[in-house]
Order: sequence, then structure tokens, then C-alpha cells
Amino acid sequence: MQVVMIHCGESPHPSHQGFADAIDADLYGLNTCSVDRVAGTIPVEVLNGLLMGEYDVCIAEGTRSLYGSLSHQLFSDSTLIYIAADQSLYQVRRHEDDQPFLNRLIGRYGMSAMETAFNRYIDGVIAVSEFTAEYTNEIVHAPTRIAHPYIQPDLYDELGTVTPDLASNTAVTVGGFAQYKGQDILVDAWRLVRDRFPGARLRLVGSGYPPELDQEPGVTVRGYVDDLCAEFERASLYVQPSRADSYPVSVLEALRAGLPTLVTTTTGNKTEAERVSSELVVEPSAERIADGVAGYFGRDVSERETMSATAERRGRRYDGKTQKEIFRRQFHELLSEIGH
Repeated sequence: MQVVMIHCGESPHPSHQGFADAIDADLYGLNTCSVDRVAGTIPVEVLNGLLMGEYDVCIAEGTRSLYGSLSHQLFSDSTLIYIAADQSLYQVRRHEDDQPFLNRLIGRYGMSAMETAFNRYIDGVIAVSEFTAEYTNEIVHAPTRIAHPYIQPDLYDELGTVTPDLASNTAVTVGGFAQYKGQDILVDAWRLVRDRFPGARLRLVGSGYPPELDQEPGVTVRGYVDDLCAEFERASLYVQPSRADSYPVSVLEALRAGLPTLVTTTTGNKTEAERVSSELVVEPSAERIADGVAGYFGRDVSERETMSATAERRGRRYDGKTQKEIFRRQFHELLSEIGH
């Protein structure tokens, strides 16, 4: 059986690269194969999909790769599996002005056509979380399996040596600044947290943060860092304030380091956070995030230590070997269900 993973960009997400290796799949980059001029544009991706060779099974990595994957299916009888690993389909169903223009355009005028195309050509779905599967299946009515991403091996080992500063009232979040990540909500929430805990500190790790956020009381913009473990060692709590996020690996990394993680109800990792405490899953608003942080900061160190131990046990599950084997098994079970 010949299998290919179709992706955009120079390479797939590191976890998805591992998934491809686990099932001995080829890789096909829609931005670099066949036609590479004006790379990164939808017309080029569609054309490269049409020019791709024949495979028994095609795996579309993420929503963006569906442009090329669906164009390939027009003249192919390959089985198409969609890895639902981003928040795009969640966003297009929201008719709100804070969405990218293309998402708003599709959401208002193109949902019916998109749903028709997806259900004609997509044979199965592998979603990275239950949350992602839920909103994907509102549009794609195909057999679905769940396979989570994992922590890269070297970092996995390093994170196992971290001792968080559980006595501190310091929180950290990791990720490039983006609207869907909700860091602006977290900064607003921090003003409310400081009303109750004046010494509370927030560390923003990742690229693209507006410089003015560093002037917010109690907020430090760290930017990109080489040593993530050092950031986790300074904190007692990790916060993922996303408006919508499929299953961010940064949450798994924090768990592996023994950091309790506060996440929103629109973050796929809520299934892990609630295993530590149901109070660590909150609505994506400044008020509810502030309440969640303050609730944690109000706990004594012994309670935090218990939560930290639970977090570390949950994070230990996300090594590459375990999760790649789960993906391999789910992939073959899905093919059996759809009759391939």
C-alpha cells in the first residue's frame, strides 16, 4: 500500500512527520513540488495537487493542505484521510469580525459548498483531540479517530528534570503571539489577577508580542527563548488562554514539567487539564481566566504539589514512541472501517 502525507510549508509539523514515519508514508509538499513559483499561494497548491502522482492513500495534513488534496482527488480514486489539527473549521463557523477575511467570507457564503466538497472526497478523519473532532464532524461527516501530538524526544527528556517554583505566584504561557492564541485576553485578565494578588507575575514566551505589553504591570515579555525548561522552573502555573486551539504541544510540555495548566474550554487539551482539576478549565474571557488563576494562587503549596504530581503523570504519556504507535493503530483501524 502506497501512502503519502500532503503538507504545506517546508515540512509537516514535527509530530505529523513522526506519524508519517510510523506508517512509512511519503511526503509531498504543496509549496515545493512540481511547481514552486509563487510558493504559498492557493493556485499553486491546487496545481501541485493535480500534478501529484497516484497513491493508494493520501493524508492531508491540516486544513490548508486540503486545497491541493481535494484537487488531486478530482482525478484520482485514492482514499483521502484528513488530519484535523488546526482551528480553521472552528473559526469559519463563527460569524465574527475578529476572524481573518477568508474565514469570514467562507463562513458567510461558502459553508454549503465546502461541506459538499468535503463529504464527497474526504473518506476519513484523524483529529488531534476530541474538541477538534467535535467541530470537524459538524462539517465532515466521515469516520473519525483521535491521535494526539507528542513532545519531541530531546525536550521530553529535559522537561523531566524540571522542578517548578510552586511557591511562587508566577504564571507562564508559551507560543507566538496570535489572535487565536488569546494572549491579549490573558494580559487583560492579569490586571484583574493583580487586584487580588499584587505581586503576581506573568511571563510571555514566544515571538511576535507587541513591545508595549512589556510595560504592563506584572507582565514580562520574554520573546523566543532557547531554554524552555528555565522558564518553566520560574513558574507555578501554565496558562493557555486560546480562543480556539486544537491541541497545543506547549500544554503537554508544561504538564511534562509538572506545571498545572489552566486552559480554556476551547482548547483541546482541556481533557488533560481537567484530570488535574476541573477548576483549571475556564471560559475564554478575561474575567473567567482571572478567576481561574486567582483560584490556583489561593491554594497552599501542598495542594499545588499534589496538582503538580498529577500534571507530571499526565504529561509523561506524551512521548513520541507511545503516540506514534497510537497513530499507527488508529490509522489502520480507520482504513478498515472505511473499507480500504
